[in-house]
Amino acid sequence: MNDIALIFIATSPSYWPYIQPAVDSVKQFFPADILLFTDSPQQFGVAKQVRMPHAGWPAATLMKFHTLLTEQKWLSSYKYIFYMDICLQMTAPIGDEVLGDGITACVHASYILSHGQYCTPEEDPRSTACLSKKDIRKMYIGGFHGGPAAAYLNMADAISKMIDTDAANNFVAVWHDESYCNRYFYDFPPALELGLDYNTWTKTPTTKIWRVPKGMPTRPAVGGVQPPNPRNPMVLLCGRAAA
Repeated sequence: MNDIALIFIATSPSYWPYIQPAVDSVKQFFPADILLFTDSPQQFGVAKQVRMPHAGWPAATLMKFHTLLTEQKWLSSYKYIFYMDICLQMTAPIGDEVLGDGITACVHASYILSHGQYCTPEEDPRSTACLSKKDIRKMYIGGFHGGPAAAYLNMADAISKMIDTDAANNFVAVWHDESYCNRYFYDFPPALELGLDYNTWTKTPTTKIWRVPKGMPTRPAVGGVQPPNPRNPMVLLCGRAAA
């Protein structure tokens, strides 16, 4: 048993092809036991695989902290917990440099490459994720974060409650779980910050985590235009699956 647990969530057939390459990359480059939530019928040889139906969009990403908390007992047996999006792959050894006394977070590649011009927090005061561009210090991704088990599970619980509060008010933050992460990281700054080597679309000799091209615009490019309405709260609140 390793000291680190790493969580993947991959539901719907469109995400199944990413599972094995992501799992293999972690096994090769990061000393972690993998917890996989999926609706795929295939077994992927991880430490624990949990059957999970697809929740639709945006609930599948928005509710990731709720999902991982269903395995809180199992996760609590580890010293560190990390989450990584299934469409990311590790490309080089990752070790103690990501392990700290508090939360480890990754600064958004677009924020870095645009010298801070890419900055899209949730600014609607109706949301618990509300954070003004005037106040925000940095933008972080929702795709890779972790920390000591107690600190990470406390963060997951706090963000889940923020999401529940907004859902009760028929509101979904603009970038879903990432918006709530950024509010949390503003209130409780990460102990460790990771940069482009852990969050890049282009492989370089120093790349540690690579964003696998998905063939769909899940984020605006640097200097690009943000989609007009990435929210769609009725998918979450009514439980209807989206394509």
